[in-house]
Amino acid sequence: MFTTQKSRSGDYHLQKSGKILAVRWHDKREVTALSTFHKGDMTDSGKTNYRTGEQILKPDLIIDYTENMRLVDKADMMTSFVECVRKTVRWYHKLLACAEWV
Repeated sequence: MFTTQKSRSGDYHLQKSGKILAVRWHDKREVTALSTFHKGDMTDSGKTNYRTGEQILKPDLIIDYTENMRLVDKADMMTSFVECVRKTVRWYHKLLACAEWV
């Protein structure tokens, strides 16, 4: 899909197949995203480059993602630091809990 070239900050690559849009955007690190809603237009992010004073343009998919997914990303980041996050209880833990009642 995308080539494995070195990319610099501000580089982006768009590819569309039917209704699905694939975007690879590089700011601090590369971000790859898929969307069926966005068109891939470059939009003003509301920020300026402190060195050149130019407006920073980003794909609309990336701007919507950063505006709407901040808490989800924070939760994912916090759980990534934990070695083992167990969301279920193993069967023998339930058995031992029942044995304590008897």
